[in-house]
Amino acid sequence: MKKKLILFLLLATLIAIVLMLTSCSILGIGDNADLGSAQGNQNQTNQTVVCKNHTFENSDSVAPGCTTMGYDVETCSVCGFFEYDFKPAVGHRFDASLTISEQLSDGRTLKTHRCSICRESMLELVSPSFSTGLLYERLEEADEYRVAGMGTCTDNNVIVPATHEGLPVTEIGEKAFYNSSALVSVVLPNSIKKIYDKAFSDCESLEKVELPDDVELGLDVFRGSIEVILGYTHILNYVEEKAPTCTEVGTIAHYYCEHCDMYFADEKGEERIYDVSIPTAHSFVEGYCEICYVSYDMVNIVSIHQPTHLGKFALGTLENAIGLPEYVAAYTADGNEHLIYVQWDLTEYDKTTVGTYTIKGVLQTGLFVLSEELTNEVYVDIEIVDYMEGTADIVFILDISGSMSDEIASVKENLVWLAQAIESYGVSARWSVITYSDFTYSSDPNEMTTIIKNGTGEWYTSAAECETAISGILLAHGGDAPETAIDGLMMANTLTTRQDARTFYILLTDDEYKIDNNFDVESMEEAIAILDDRNVNVSAIISNEFDDCYTDLTSTTGGITVDIYSNFSQTLYDTLIPIIYENVVS
Repeated sequence: MKKKLILFLLLATLIAIVLMLTSCSILGIGDNADLGSAQGNQNQTNQTVVCKNHTFENSDSVAPGCTTMGYDVETCSVCGFFEYDFKPAVGHRFDASLTISEQLSDGRTLKTHRCSICRESMLELVSPSFSTGLLYERLEEADEYRVAGMGTCTDNNVIVPATHEGLPVTEIGEKAFYNSSALVSVVLPNSIKKIYDKAFSDCESLEKVELPDDVELGLDVFRGSIEVILGYTHILNYVEEKAPTCTEVGTIAHYYCEHCDMYFADEKGEERIYDVSIPTAHSFVEGYCEICYVSYDMVNIVSIHQPTHLGKFALGTLENAIGLPEYVAAYTADGNEHLIYVQWDLTEYDKTTVGTYTIKGVLQTGLFVLSEELTNEVYVDIEIVDYMEGTADIVFILDISGSMSDEIASVKENLVWLAQAIESYGVSARWSVITYSDFTYSSDPNEMTTIIKNGTGEWYTSAAECETAISGILLAHGGDAPETAIDGLMMANTLTTRQDARTFYILLTDDEYKIDNNFDVESMEEAIAILDDRNVNVSAIISNEFDDCYTDLTSTTGGITVDIYSNFSQTLYDTLIPIIYENVVS
């Protein structure tokens, strides 16, 4: 009986399955039913649709990223079933042209690699292969080292370490790499704070020196190394375009590097630009600007003092050593003089080739407007010659008090001769002339310490120009006996000298000095310390009666003392000119 019951149940089950398969339309199962598919099913009210053969359509896509997967979504148009087709992440693509390198104080380089797809950055620390065998000197006053020379190092591409024997390397000594003919490149760590005179001069193969930020350069550091390019780690900040107004200069969009004070058109720092400003523009109605109400005559420039010649320079003279004037004088219709900043374009300057170069400057007129016959361009000539061997900035500090009446003619003659002789020696020299008398303040300008200007400039660039300036000097009336020589020396100390020039002061007086000055210097000893710290060489052409007053000044700074009552041109020729020449030429 039990066996018959089991057989009956099996038969009933089989019949039920057949009935279900033959009546699938009642349950909503179509011909394309797929009973084995469970994922992606979608409920539709109380019916379940399960396709046997799906009809897929692409309904969504997400592209793969550098670190994220992408995918395509395919959905069945009949039952709503969907499937994902995953795509792997493509990975970062680091473009070498977008890499920014920054040298760290320990000598390592921090490289910021930027992905060209997602712009995400990756940092990399690179330890350099430092040069070995360099000669070092321990600094007595500090636990630091100075690189004194090549030593036994034979590298053509020198990498100076930030430390030596556990102490920082902070200086490059005088003539440390002088005349290293095989030297091609040098990388200096940010620990270097000072580079002394002629450290890299006359290195004929030197192409590039990577300088740290804010390093102090001595004199003639790269003189004669005519191929050298000074490299900086540009940290560029993007500056957006700014429209000008009638009171504010605008700017074009650009990149600016604070370390080297340069402007670039591109984020790589390769395309340098020299002028980023957009001039202001007034809107005049009946002689006044309707925006800022300034009078037209007050801002209308009717003439410009054109600088013409900067002098002769040796091969290899760097851009920052040619003494381009920062400002030129402009005169408005109301008769007033104004100093207008000028932006120089040095793209045509070639320090490696003999010739005369005309450099264009663009006046940054700001609030001013130019008369129709004027342009905002000025030009100077620079001569590069192969017989110039050194660079000197020479200042004549001349006592013009009344007691000098007997000596002034001889002094003028001898100074002019000195300027001509120095120029003939092949020294790229500039001259400045300062006069002083008895007073630090007077209602008569001729009585006060004064820089004899060359137009608006402080320097004369040829012996002929210097002669014109000296010949036109008039004596002051004078008052008491001691003169304001310290005031004259400190006024000379305000002059802007060229970066690679040796500086010489020549003081001329027939009397003692007084402490009274406009620079808060309390003694001659303090003045000497200031000048010695700046490496200024001071000679004194004085009355023998007052030798004791100026001996410390000349002996401390390396100058000479000459009798003002003599025909001192021969003494200058025999003693002072060799000092100047030997100090500017190796």
